[in-house]
Amino acid sequence: MGLLGTAIVGATKDVAIGAGVPLVAPFGNARIFAREPRERMQGVFVINTDYPPEGEFLATHAIRQLKAKKLAVFYQNDAYGRGGLDGVRKVVATGGAHLVAEIPYELSDRALGTHALKLKESGADVVILYPTTTHGALILKEMATHGYRPTVMASFTLADPLMFTLAGALWEGAYVNVAGQVGPLTAPEAVRVIEILTRLAPSLKGKEYAGLYGAVSMMLAVEGLKRAGRELTRERFVAALETVRDFRAEGIGAPITFGPERRHGLNAVMLMRAEKGKLVPVTGWQLFPPLY
Repeated sequence: MGLLGTAIVGATKDVAIGAGVPLVAPFGNARIFAREPRERMQGVFVINTDYPPEGEFLATHAIRQLKAKKLAVFYQNDAYGRGGLDGVRKVVATGGAHLVAEIPYELSDRALGTHALKLKESGADVVILYPTTTHGALILKEMATHGYRPTVMASFTLADPLMFTLAGALWEGAYVNVAGQVGPLTAPEAVRVIEILTRLAPSLKGKEYAGLYGAVSMMLAVEGLKRAGRELTRERFVAALETVRDFRAEGIGAPITFGPERRHGLNAVMLMRAEKGKLVPVTGWQLFPPLY
């Protein structure tokens, strides 16, 4: 536990795996582990959503439910952004809409006026975002400056309530996924856990989304420890996590399932819509096949 971010997970996974240290819920691109030999995955337990099927889901909803004819994707030029873009491309290739713009940016970019102008010139009626929260807010502001207000859809990485602060009224009406392990922050189960977290750690106020991510991961690890029993070893801990079926930490999120042949225990999103400062559910859980 404690590995946060695709770059950090990618840089440290070989050290942890080589040392036989179990990795529970590393926060990074789920595909980092997709090509690992089965024997090296023995102690790895992943619950992050895979970006390509999420991109497919967003594009499909845009075409079928929102009746979009022209899609554009604004994405971070790395495995995260390109993964979402690949999913959108796959759906568009089957017909029903056109992908009229693919606009990448670099993590170091802060001036996005040209990017916004290209999106406007594309004429897309739906723009799908795969950025950071900072770049998501910046591109919305730049598009508005150019008088361009398409329907906005976004990856679960932008489900943090911080977007209401960063983007203001421009976030209103946006469609955004929440990740499977967290779910809606307004759900009673999430509210109860967030109240406990912020009471014990006041510094988490305003960071509830990230706090809940961490809490669910810790509760999953604790569940493994409980099942392993008092005679704890790494082997017993791994075997215990393999018995997890339909686990929801304090009732939060979508069910997590591992097994001897399954190490991607959760791959899910729920589509929400930003309304009056809150995210309101649009769909139920969308469960994608595990990667491994």
